[in-house]
Amino acid sequence: MRHAIDTRMLYAAVSSFVIPVLSAACTISHAPCPTEEKDSGPEQSVDGSVVVDGGNNGGSPGVEHRVFVTSARYLGDFGGADGANAHCTNLAHAAGIPGTFKAILSDPGGDARERIAIAGSVYMFEKGNVKTLIAADESEFWSGRLRAPISWDENSTEVAPGPVWTGTHPTGVLIGACHCDYWTRASVDAGTDTCAYVDTNGGWHTAGFAGHTSARDGQWSASSWNGNKSTLDCNTMARLYCIQQ
Repeated sequence: MRHAIDTRMLYAAVSSFVIPVLSAACTISHAPCPTEEKDSGPEQSVDGSVVVDGGNNGGSPGVEHRVFVTSARYLGDFGGADGANAHCTNLAHAAGIPGTFKAILSDPGGDARERIAIAGSVYMFEKGNVKTLIAADESEFWSGRLRAPISWDENSTEVAPGPVWTGTHPTGVLIGACHCDYWTRASVDAGTDTCAYVDTNGGWHTAGFAGHTSARDGQWSASSWNGNKSTLDCNTMARLYCIQQ
């Protein structure tokens, strides 16, 4: 007489015997043991930081560039492009960040996109070692829209919303003549600067183009923070954007 076999009961019985035997065997032989799949939690990069993607796609593999906005603020005479690069690298090293950094800055001597090299993803570090994707590659970085505002400094501290000296269009090129005389002038007199204007009281002003730390659209590098213009008087204090090379 044949009897029906409950396959579920059979599988449970076999599993209760086979799995412990396999586990014991792999332990003795040092072979890989079967493990239960677990949620690994947030993605972590090789440096142990938690990765937060500000968009739909991940960053480029390989080379990564850290970017930050400076904790320090400067008048328009911060020493030109070379002086700005030195400020960026010195602040990074003081914060324990190795490597060379350059300012995201343009003047008639060169466009920002020519002065800095972007060969991979651009990231920003926030509090708690959170690594936020700013752009997946060079093309996205200069697309006119970032995945997140660059609003954290070299110490992974969020700065108060404010202006940043750039002289740069969101596409990475020089905007125009407003660059505080090659970023060497902090006075408001006209001098030799080609971007000088007269206010309603007849006073002369020199200015430089600036972005804003709270923006992720094109205003990150050329912001109309002051009504309908994106320039600052050169005697105004503003920050710099710095990117690792």
